[in-house]
Amino acid sequence: QKMAAENDARPVVPAGCTRSQPDVRMELSTRFDDRVGGGTAEITPPLLALPGDTLGNLGNQLSDPLWPLHLVSFANTCNAVSAALQTELHSLKQMHIKARCLCAKVGTTCRTMSVSAYADWDHKGIDCADCTVLAQIITSGALPQLLALDLQDNNISDSGLVALSDAIGKGALPQLIVLSLGSNRIGGGGLLSFSKALAIGGLSQLVRLELYGNQIADTGIIAFAETLGAGALPLLKDLMMDDGPFGTEHMHLKVVCQARDISLR
Repeated sequence: QKMAAENDARPVVPAGCTRSQPDVRMELSTRFDDRVGGGTAEITPPLLALPGDTLGNLGNQLSDPLWPLHLVSFANTCNAVSAALQTELHSLKQMHIKARCLCAKVGTTCRTMSVSAYADWDHKGIDCADCTVLAQIITSGALPQLLALDLQDNNISDSGLVALSDAIGKGALPQLIVLSLGSNRIGGGGLLSFSKALAIGGLSQLVRLELYGNQIADTGIIAFAETLGAGALPLLKDLMMDDGPFGTEHMHLKVVCQARDISLR
């Protein structure tokens, strides 16, 4: 009954955040201080015998910024485990607060985001700082179910795409098939980092990529085309770029897309 009451409790809104959806009150796992360190069971000998950093590594594996109760519940198994995981618990708490702020900004909740296959986040004012938070969420492995991510018409810029590319390069979006980055002030530096992430296997299931409306010059287009020519994005069928010499009429890109039967438009 206590757990049910806690799960139904309305979460505290972090400073500087606004909540735009009524279902935000359904979000779980928002009161860490009431949930950590309450265990009283004796630690078992096998757990005591683990190497010093093993509990920390396990804590990192259980750290889901969208659903932190995995780590909190493990820490609550006994006081010794809770004490050993204080660093991981503190880091997760801070990351969870940032995740809740991002979810509130785009009009969703951590609970909804953790199970949604589609993230329609166009025209949400997402900037570089938001991309850093999103990259941390992606890197944690919290979004394996995501199929489509729409980030068009935001303010990602090169710095934001660099942050996202680092997460993408780690293979943390294994099922993503649609990615829209249109109209985000992305330049050659951002596309270069993105291309490097793709070259090491990122977004291997992607079918549609939108890059129109950005500020990509010749160097960025060449790097991206070379990455495609080397076999990155093996399932890509639809590439949307700007019209003209730095998009659909770029000779290097046209040749690669024709060779791979990718629709360039």
